[in-house]
Amino acid sequence: MTRRAPEDADAGAMDWLPDRFTLGAHPRNHLIAAGLHDSELRGPLWQRSSYGHYAWAATDLDHPRQRIHAAGSRCHGDVAVAGWAAAWMHGARDLDGLEPDGRLSPVPVCTTPALRLVTGINNAVTLRVSRSRLDHDEIVELDGVPCTSLVRTAFDAARFAPDLTEAVVALDALLRGTDLRLADVVTYAEQRRRWHGRHQVLRAAELSNAWTLSCSESRLRVIWQDRAGLPGPLVNCTIVDEMGRPVAKADMLDEEAWLVLEFDGAYHATSTQRGLDDQRTQRLHALGLHVARFVADDLRPSRRLSTANRLRLLRSRRLDEVAGRTPAWSVLARPQRSVE
Repeated sequence: MTRRAPEDADAGAMDWLPDRFTLGAHPRNHLIAAGLHDSELRGPLWQRSSYGHYAWAATDLDHPRQRIHAAGSRCHGDVAVAGWAAAWMHGARDLDGLEPDGRLSPVPVCTTPALRLVTGINNAVTLRVSRSRLDHDEIVELDGVPCTSLVRTAFDAARFAPDLTEAVVALDALLRGTDLRLADVVTYAEQRRRWHGRHQVLRAAELSNAWTLSCSESRLRVIWQDRAGLPGPLVNCTIVDEMGRPVAKADMLDEEAWLVLEFDGAYHATSTQRGLDDQRTQRLHALGLHVARFVADDLRPSRRLSTANRLRLLRSRRLDEVAGRTPAWSVLARPQRSVE
């Protein structure tokens, strides 16, 4: 139960509200029915999130859970939270509604086309409404929020992604964070031949890889395969020396070119991690492998073409350097991409 301020402090009274009111934003009439007063809603314990909706003041309105619950409180009937927000609720926590440039994405909401007006939904506030067929069995309740089913969530997240790269990012995150089967997404897309974005879903499924450990790794891999047109690399495989001793795990490995690709996130900038990275790079260099490191700026949409050109040139140069040489290393863990 949630403690709220007493109406009469001198009387020492203390009222309680159900804990569900601390998540999301709630219509004023619901809060009034639960025992709150207008004076309390105007006080320091509550904040207005949008017209007619109030949220508990101690909550972070920008947190994914808060934003999703706020959207869920507006979903009634055949309306469900979808896209990245439903994926987050299913367990893909890397899809947090934060754009690469730091902006907050609207919370996607799906409703059947027959509902021209959805009570309580205001597109201009935080929501992006899509209208397409939504069957009853495609709506599941997660932590009190009506969400699209796992397969429908993956389908919508990929088809409404701004480009192929972000569609792959969405599928990769769902594959590693949930029990999603890629084959189910492919089957679902193939059965909806006239749906908008279907071809992007199928292409993203061809490029997706459940072994990828971060969204940035997904973006780098798509640049390598789609933009640069290079053969698919091994993902997060373990490299061992001639004695079979583990040397390092590579974000991406091109076996033919003896080339390791690494994405360095913000934590790689710390002095401790830089030292560990240098030691790791030296061990790989000692085996004849070349390590190429990339940062977030290399993955921005405006830089993807130049990054792809850099990758093509680097791989061509490496193929010439290692031609005819026998590797002093091998791959111990060889992750295989699977659609099962």
